[in-house]
Amino acid sequence: MQDRLNKQSEIQDRSHSSTVKQFDLNDSQIDKTIAENQLAAAEAAKKLTKLQGQEINDKTDSHISSSQQLKQSIIEALKNHEDGWLWKVITNKKPIWVLGEAGSGKSTLAASIVMLRQYLFDMPLYQLIDAHAGDNLKKAWKFLNPQLVAQNEEEIGGAFDDSRERWLDRINNQSDKKQQQLLVDEFTNYSESDITKEPARKFVKASLSDPRKAEERLVCIAHFFTNTAVGGGTGSYKGRARGTIQIDRKTADGDTPLKVALLNGLNDSEGEAEVDKKVSIPNWLIPEKIHNHFNGQPVKLAE
Repeated sequence: MQDRLNKQSEIQDRSHSSTVKQFDLNDSQIDKTIAENQLAAAEAAKKLTKLQGQEINDKTDSHISSSQQLKQSIIEALKNHEDGWLWKVITNKKPIWVLGEAGSGKSTLAASIVMLRQYLFDMPLYQLIDAHAGDNLKKAWKFLNPQLVAQNEEEIGGAFDDSRERWLDRINNQSDKKQQQLLVDEFTNYSESDITKEPARKFVKASLSDPRKAEERLVCIAHFFTNTAVGGGTGSYKGRARGTIQIDRKTADGDTPLKVALLNGLNDSEGEAEVDKKVSIPNWLIPEKIHNHFNGQPVKLAE
């Protein structure tokens, strides 16, 4: 009986040991399976993240490519128009004066130049100086976004003085300055006001050298290019003419701009300022079409 009991106990011990080993084996197999599943899941997540990242990069690259294509098409149109005078104008550092009688399209051309510089060169419009800004911001300047606006005589006189101070500060104290723009309209009237006359005169004199060094592009609008019409500035007409680019627009009826214009002050290949060069304004060079081109409605740039 004792031998039988001992044998049964031995069998039970072996059975228990076998069962324990089976459990351990099962646990090990389960752990292995879990580890393999986790590794597979990690690999899958890694691949998914890579694919998602690639998709984002593809979308970003596509957006950049599309934006660059829009810019490049405008650049090519500017370079290919006649002898590329428009491209030379918007890339030039000289102040630009857009001239002409009422209805000749001065504001249209000035706004187009400002917009092209903004879209192509990331050059924001820092300030608009315009006695009629309240109305023009709804019409002529509809697609512009100036950071500052000077409208009444006190603001305009102060803006002229502030500009001269800002140019000197940007020249002397801002080595990493970003290019920006300044647009001045209705210059013809500023020499007639006691408030704006002296600030306008000093502004015009300083504008012949300081904006270029200050990396600020200046576009001014006036009816004529006489001393009185450009703010009462004194000095040599020849020096002022050579130090600026003047685009003189025309109209036949005082309401509709003509395509033809006269260009002065843009240097030729020998460094001589061109005089009364006949140029034409392309049909697409208007603010609305430029805005649409960069906002989902590319325009036909062919002449």
